[in-house]
Amino acid sequence: LGARAWQTFWMSAPSNPPRVGARYFDGQSAATRQVILSISKMELAIHDEGGLLLATWPCADVRLISPPGADRCLLGLGRSGEARLSIAAKNLEYFLPHLRNLRKPEKSAREVLVPVLKYGALAGLSLWLLFAVIIPQSAVLIAENLPEEYENKLGAAARDQVISLLILMDPKSKKKPGKKICLGKGSLELDLFGHQLKTSAGRPDAALRITVVDVGLVNAFALPGNQIIVTRGLIDQATNGNEVAAVVAHEIGHLVYKHPTKVALQQAGTAAIAGLMVGDVFGGGAIAALGNTMLSSAYNREAEAEADAFAIKEMNKAGWDARPIAGFFHRLADMYGDMENRFSLLASHPLSEERARTFLEESQGTGLAFTADQWRNIKALCRASPRSG
Repeated sequence: LGARAWQTFWMSAPSNPPRVGARYFDGQSAATRQVILSISKMELAIHDEGGLLLATWPCADVRLISPPGADRCLLGLGRSGEARLSIAAKNLEYFLPHLRNLRKPEKSAREVLVPVLKYGALAGLSLWLLFAVIIPQSAVLIAENLPEEYENKLGAAARDQVISLLILMDPKSKKKPGKKICLGKGSLELDLFGHQLKTSAGRPDAALRITVVDVGLVNAFALPGNQIIVTRGLIDQATNGNEVAAVVAHEIGHLVYKHPTKVALQQAGTAAIAGLMVGDVFGGGAIAALGNTMLSSAYNREAEAEADAFAIKEMNKAGWDARPIAGFFHRLADMYGDMENRFSLLASHPLSEERARTFLEESQGTGLAFTADQWRNIKALCRASPRSG
């Protein structure tokens, strides 16, 4: 039928169709059944001659496979479906008011695929923006305005995890009895040094806690909440107190610029940021795997440069020589080289030739950060002092 004839055919269809006969092919077997059709606003029901319901077709999905001719026409459940109904052309008019999509074309594969690809690309872009822009920027903003109470809780959780991981990673520590946190005169000397440096930098209010862990790994970490962890291995490898002092001063620089808190929030991701926004510092992913994050994450160049500048400035102000840190890193590289794992000081704080040159050229102090007795106490800290967890 032409378009005008079809419109006339449609407009003349009754609104309350009777039950009419048709032939049904289910697409699964070769048999064709004689069936009875009935229709509602939503469904075309297909019953056998005994009244058994064989199938229901949603009215919106019924399509005209062949146009109505002089005798019969063919209906399908979507143009791609295999089931078919053969119905007398004169009976089709009874169902037309409910089968509004009879002549609507099926979407081609391209029509389906293009929107999927488009929205998939938009979703991918959204994720990229989230993780590359929104989370890092949010982490910086939150870290700079995070209440001290929450930052201290985050730091305490990170400290406990880092200590546990350090012990697990040091095979020799498992053979040594006792707890692994070294306390004694040397610990007090490090705390006094750190407090003096922070006070000189105009931050006397921020209480600093330096924890020495009795493991052989060579490393030092700054953690949220003004926490610093130094390993026995780092102290053992240092040949003079200024090497340790410069490392600790560098870590204090990270604390001053809140680098550890920013890294923790960036790595923890949206769950941590969402939890912190509602005041739940222990919610979601806020502290999940936080210790491993702090151990394995290296700071970017800008953060390392800021911490270096702080260490050089404050040690110059106090008259202490910061140059030994360059030699210390180079000595570690010569000693361990590729043997150093991703949790080493070299991995987490790689000292480039440019940074080493900055320490050597800009350090103006010549004095010792620790007296001979103080340095002796620090070197003996984990060997002679009682241990407590």
